Amino acid sequence: FPVTIPWGYHGGVSSESWLILDMEGMEYLRTKFSELEIGRIMLIASMIGDSDFCFLVNSGTGKGHTRGTLCMALGMHRNTFSPFLKKLMDENVIFIVSTFIKRKKVERIMFNPSIARRKDYMYGMTLEPFQDLRNKLGRPLPRKGNRFATTLVNN
Repeated sequence: FPVTIPWGYHGGVSSESWLILDMEGMEYLRTKFSELEIGRIMLIASMIGDSDFCFLVNSGTGKGHTRGTLCMALGMHRNTFSPFLKKLMDENVIFIVSTFIKRKKVERIMFNPSIARRKDYMYGMTLEPFQDLRNKLGRPLPRKGNRFATTLVNN
C-alpha cells in the first residue's frame, strides 16, 4: 500500500551531481543500438566529467578514462568490448583524443554532448568532433540564444 503523504507536504529533491540526456539524441540511438547496448551507453554517460568537453572520468582515480579503464569499468571482456567500442565510435557516441599532458602522450575519451552532458549548454567547439545526433531524426533543433551554438561535422 502506498504511504499517505500529509496534506500540505512540500518536499523537494536536490542533487549535487546530475546529467542532461537529450531526448532526440537518445531516440536516435534506439534506432542503432540494442537495449543492452543502450544500458551500457547510459552507464558510460554517467561517467562524463564536469568539463565543457564531456571527457569520461574514472570515478576511482579521478583521471580521464582510457580504452582499458573504460573496459574494466563496464565489466566487459576485451573480446566483447572492442567491437562495442568500434560501434560507439562509428555511430558518433564517443571520440578518442590523443594529446600530451605534462609531455606524456595520453588518451582521453569524449562523449557526444548531443546525447548527454553535464551542462545545460554546449559550445560548438565541443560538438566539433561529432555529428549532432539530435537532428538525425529530421526534426528542427531548439535554439537558446547564442549559447546553443552547434557545428555539424561529417555530414
